[in-house]
Amino acid sequence: MIVLDPHRGFSFVPNQHTKQEKVHSNGFDRLCWDEHLDPQEDDASESSAAATSVSESSTQASDVTESEDVSSPRKLTRKMKKELKSQKKASARKLRSAKKGLTEAFIDTDFNEYTARQQIKKLHDRILKKNVSPDPTDFKVFHYESVAFYKSDVDHLVPGEWLNDNNIALVYELLTHTFLKSIPFGHEILLLYPSLVQLFLHYPVIEEVSAILPQKELAKSKFLFIPFNFVDSSIDLEDANNGDHWALCVLSIMEKRLYVFDSMSSEDDHDGEKLLAQLAKRLQAAIFKPHDTLSVLKMPCDQQDNFDDCGVFCIMFTIYLVSLLISEEPVDW
Repeated sequence: MIVLDPHRGFSFVPNQHTKQEKVHSNGFDRLCWDEHLDPQEDDASESSAAATSVSESSTQASDVTESEDVSSPRKLTRKMKKELKSQKKASARKLRSAKKGLTEAFIDTDFNEYTARQQIKKLHDRILKKNVSPDPTDFKVFHYESVAFYKSDVDHLVPGEWLNDNNIALVYELLTHTFLKSIPFGHEILLLYPSLVQLFLHYPVIEEVSAILPQKELAKSKFLFIPFNFVDSSIDLEDANNGDHWALCVLSIMEKRLYVFDSMSSEDDHDGEKLLAQLAKRLQAAIFKPHDTLSVLKMPCDQQDNFDDCGVFCIMFTIYLVSLLISEEPVDW
């Protein structure tokens, strides 16, 4: 069992286990994102919602209002503040319910997959329309901390596409700077970028792989989150999006265990087993002492029902597990 000591950080308590209850969550609903949103963005979105309501009675008035809202966000009215407060209360109730493992915390009976797909596509088009570039093939859309996000990365967010390494890197950067850096002992959780993981896994000289890992951060870490892409060693790593499948590996340094969360787990995936064994061997050589033994455990987890959501599941597993670790509650994998 993993416990978060207020003075010593994360600690491993052996021979203690708790009964695991089934939890319905997408990971995102377990973190308080509202506390980190820009107030100006909240005002703008509320004003935009008000403009949409007006458009039902007058299309022309809607166009004018929406234009004004984008340039100068309106002050929230009393009604808007009341609605926003109600939404926050509802979100808090869902968060509490999710922690108790209640099914109704996550299941949305009104969810419409077709509508969701259309909304994502519209959002994709809006993002690209706001970024005019002389190069129509690819251009930088925005920059967040150390991650540059390009048009090609946005294209991978639409339904039917596979998430690429930069999509996952952006979420990892957001998690690190929004939640981990702001709490005590958050530095003991290290989220590795997919590109670094691929280099670490396929670097030709195994004796030198330890230098690939961020040594300063690694020295303080107790958990490594490793987005693992099943790429055959014969494939050219310079090619874009050459992976077959994303899974999440979590290295618990204290336990000397590598936990594998795979949304398309298979009993007869011999090539995947070889790659996992290769990852474990390199992690052991880079982090542990020669006589230490690193165990690989495949964990029961939700399974995807299509062929293109493995990256989404990898992100959901990451956020959910990070939320467990920083919740200050005992964690039993």
